[in-house]
Amino acid sequence: MSAVAIRVAPTLFDDLQPGAGVWVSDRPGGERKPIDHVGGEPTLDDLIVGAWEGLTAQVAVGCPVCGGDMHPEFGPHSRPVAGRCSSCGSVLS
Repeated sequence: MSAVAIRVAPTLFDDLQPGAGVWVSDRPGGERKPIDHVGGEPTLDDLIVGAWEGLTAQVAVGCPVCGGDMHPEFGPHSRPVAGRCSSCGSVLS
């Protein structure tokens, strides 16, 4: 029986240690700062579902993009078919 040696190529994640933290920046190209814990923030799903719940209740909601006021837009029926932000112009449909 012969032995086989397999060499695994290094990856970008080899130097990460548990508890090493995550690096983030508050703006594109900005200085990256370490944070120790990521979590507790709403997920993208939470943001979109929350916006749709408000829009279907026919009320203004916080825009998931900029935080401005997103108002429901109506189609031929009485239910909203989209929401449009009055600040950044983003559309949720």
